[in-house]
Amino acid sequence: MSSSKFDTLYVGGSSFSEGGGLYQPDIKDLYKEMYDVEWNHFHEVTYGYRVAHELNLDLVMDAKCGGGLERLVRKFQSYVKNKTSKELDRTLFLIEPPTAKGRLDLYSNNEEKYFMVNTNDVKGKWQTEVGISFDYAMGENNDIQNRSESRLRPGVISYLQDFYDIDKYDDKIRGNFMFMISYMLYKKLNFLILTSSLNGFGRDIRKHLLYDIFEWSKINKLTIKEELKDKSNDEHPGYFGHKEFSEIILSKI
Repeated sequence: MSSSKFDTLYVGGSSFSEGGGLYQPDIKDLYKEMYDVEWNHFHEVTYGYRVAHELNLDLVMDAKCGGGLERLVRKFQSYVKNKTSKELDRTLFLIEPPTAKGRLDLYSNNEEKYFMVNTNDVKGKWQTEVGISFDYAMGENNDIQNRSESRLRPGVISYLQDFYDIDKYDDKIRGNFMFMISYMLYKKLNFLILTSSLNGFGRDIRKHLLYDIFEWSKINKLTIKEELKDKSNDEHPGYFGHKEFSEIILSKI
């Protein structure tokens, strides 16, 4: 895989790739106070942005805080469906498959856009205290977003009660993700999957596997919590975690 052939970097995944936690004002202030580092937009310190910047590539940031496998597959399909073979060949895909169960990707006809539903898995059962959001990184103080989410809640709860089983849903979505990976292999796309193992693909997939960034950052003590010396409890990859992980990706390609 030669980096000189690419003009676009595509990043798909969850908060571990979008920079979860690094948009919080108090966390930004602590990094400034402790390390004298600062940023305008939190995407600027993610591994994806750093790789794109180093290789002078356009960045497509399709990772989203709170996003699950269903959203990952949808956004990937939306990106590739109208691309020519040449355009796809010039795209490097970094795919971080969310491992959390019960993350739905739903569409609101009234709002005319997709939104995320995070159910809490307690002994195989979902709980009614679900998280509903168009964009978690916009913050809890966004009144317009909060009102929209409140309007959605009764319909979402009714839908979940009538049509949702967390394990059957998870089974279906993981199947969709396997078809997505099969497509990438068939089309010979240039991609890395941020997980150390992936069942069902044999040797063909090995060269495309890297590390699970969440587990990697915990093992290497490069979470926000570790970097800020327990002044925060946030266990998302930290500023330096994203920086070091970008260097690993660059060495791989």
